[in-house]
Amino acid sequence: MYWQKQLYKINIDDDDYQSKKKELIVIKEKNSLKNHLWKSRFKNDKEVRGEFDKNTFTIWRRNSRWNGIFYPIFKGEKLEIDGTKVLVIKTRFNIFANLIVLTVTMYISFFIIDKVLMQGNLELTFVLKRTLIGGIIFSLFQIVPAVCYYPLKKQTLKGLEDYFKLTKLK
Repeated sequence: MYWQKQLYKINIDDDDYQSKKKELIVIKEKNSLKNHLWKSRFKNDKEVRGEFDKNTFTIWRRNSRWNGIFYPIFKGEKLEIDGTKVLVIKTRFNIFANLIVLTVTMYISFFIIDKVLMQGNLELTFVLKRTLIGGIIFSLFQIVPAVCYYPLKKQTLKGLEDYFKLTKLK
């Protein structure tokens, strides 16, 4: 999954921003496959994990009841554009969820092509019906990760807006 980007104006001074950024991350972890596969699974869901440096941060948190492994990663970068302090926040699936979605997508695509579309009868009406059925099967397997991902993304972005006193830019 690709990075989705949003811009926010930072309405607090630099010192407050830096101290809030340090306080935000409860558990310091690298954004790696190993950490998403093993470490992040066995700790408290409410704790924010991640890493930061002077102008950037990478954070995530889980909700094992609703999201399982399909939780978002947030990368924030503080910039100054035309004298305005701006926070660029990029989001996407974590590395482990990306691998699972990619694997399932490839398997389901192969299954649909092999077992649904490529059957003996190649008349147009049968091919269109099978294409529709294949599209429905494919969509069902893509909806589950999206339903897990987007509510936590929206909730966390709202929390970051309140926490850093951000105003969304268009």
